[in-house]
Amino acid sequence: ARMAFRKRIVLFGDSLTEQSFSVGGWGARLADLFGRKADVFNRGYSGYTTATAQPLLAHVFPPSDDNLLATIFFGANDSAMPREEHSQHVPLAEYQANLCTLIRHVKKSTTHLIVGAPPPVDAERWPSRSNDLVQQYARAAEGAATSEGVLFVDAFRTMIQKPWTSFLNDGLHFSPEGCEFLFEQIRQALPVDVNQLPVDFPLWKEMDPANPHGSMAPAAIARLQYPCWSPSA
Repeated sequence: ARMAFRKRIVLFGDSLTEQSFSVGGWGARLADLFGRKADVFNRGYSGYTTATAQPLLAHVFPPSDDNLLATIFFGANDSAMPREEHSQHVPLAEYQANLCTLIRHVKKSTTHLIVGAPPPVDAERWPSRSNDLVQQYARAAEGAATSEGVLFVDAFRTMIQKPWTSFLNDGLHFSPEGCEFLFEQIRQALPVDVNQLPVDFPLWKEMDPANPHGSMAPAAIARLQYPCWSPSA
């Protein structure tokens, strides 16, 4: 079968994902890790929950897509306190059921899927949140990932064991230090060996300036010491 040109990775979630392409963001770090091997798409929607994300599924993950990897990070808003006016709160059982629905849809067009737990929150700086509540949503996210047979990154449990308040820039969203920490958690959970993914087109040293088209010939590609995509592959 003909090798696909540059694989796709989709990051789906709330503002913790939307902001992941900021300088030093965990999404930007992933894009760098997969440079020339996969395109990383940021599909983060600030303020969204597992409930309000449901109508997005068919557009963010159409059946025709063929994604190598996707991440789903929701829960930071779902776990808001229900008594707050205009609360984004989604009841715990509904959150887990919604998350299962998201997972099942994404799996239809995605080879590997990582679900992330909502991280700890600094209630002094973000009083509409409580770690007692967030922890329950983290465990529900783990339950959803386990029941649906997908990978899970426990941002809550791993961060709470560290000096985690420095991982947040405003009490809820990741600081550069927090992004680096989360990126390492995701990198360790990756189910693919990045080194084994093909680069698109030969590296520059393999390109013959006098005959660049010949450098793309099947015989030339076959002699390379690394996986490589070319029009003839």
